[in-house]
Amino acid sequence: MTSTTSVTLKGTNWGRSRRHNLPKAQRDIEQQFAMIWDQLAAYGVRAGDADAARAVIRRLADDPEFMTHAYASRRSWGGPLPKAPVFTTGAGSKKTAATGERIKESIMYGAPANEAAAWLELNPADPLAIKCACAGVGLRNRCTFSTRGCRAACLYTSGHGTVPKTMKGRVARTIFSQVDTLSWFVIVYRQLRAKNRTATRTGVPHMVRMCGTEDLAYELHPITSMIFEDFSSLRFDDYTKYPAQERPHMVFGPTLVRSVWTDRDSVDVVVALILSGERISIVCDSFEPWASVPGAIDATTGDDWIDDPSNRVGVLEPLGDCLPADVYSSAEIVAALVAALA
Repeated sequence: MTSTTSVTLKGTNWGRSRRHNLPKAQRDIEQQFAMIWDQLAAYGVRAGDADAARAVIRRLADDPEFMTHAYASRRSWGGPLPKAPVFTTGAGSKKTAATGERIKESIMYGAPANEAAAWLELNPADPLAIKCACAGVGLRNRCTFSTRGCRAACLYTSGHGTVPKTMKGRVARTIFSQVDTLSWFVIVYRQLRAKNRTATRTGVPHMVRMCGTEDLAYELHPITSMIFEDFSSLRFDDYTKYPAQERPHMVFGPTLVRSVWTDRDSVDVVVALILSGERISIVCDSFEPWASVPGAIDATTGDDWIDDPSNRVGVLEPLGDCLPADVYSSAEIVAALVAALA
């Protein structure tokens, strides 16, 4: 049985009255992909029955008829050719700077915050924009706790992200995930399953970031969280702007690093996070003052530092359209940390 694509305007109201007290990250992810329950109803799945939903996802990932439909749907929403990867993966393994271990790394990039909606407004004559307008597509914020500083430094506007074709591809991926969530997630699940099998067979660790340029708590959605349980040979890591109380650490979920920003987090807040045991990433003017701080590492070479639990503070250099005000003074942070430990 193949479901048809439908379109949602800002998601559905499933469970809103009984779920308003859940962490903000969980409410956001459930609203982001609320449509999947409507689509799964065609397969006899009742809203909220996660076990039945997961069983259907696993079955559809092996269903040639459904996969043909899913790839065609993705193509119709501006996506690439059938079977093209949704993850950006390095051609081979690389030797990590943090541990010296050889790993592979895959990252899924989308359009952060409200960038997809902004792109549609800037390109009203593009076929994708016309289709979205005709369908009445409404898009949700993909980075609820983003700040001006993090949006300015986002990788979305760095490197290949500035290439128009690449940017449109990320916008299309974000739109597709909301207008045909079931097809999108089955494609993601199928590709992660292949990576998991390869990692198991070769013994080469595979690091996966579900949110290269977004901030979505996949581990808190009753359906999407299945990837963390089903694919134990993959290492999931992610950065998040959600505070700990709004996106708690989960047994089955990614290793989380809290991103701090000058336009939201004061020096005292940063020091308190470090002392609380939270792992953080921070954009600073220099790594040198951090060299004497246990657990601090220069994180500009990649994300592999996250896999070493002894690394607690990832110090990043300014990227994108960062302003001087977006950059912490390393000397000031380290001095405050030393004073707090005295």
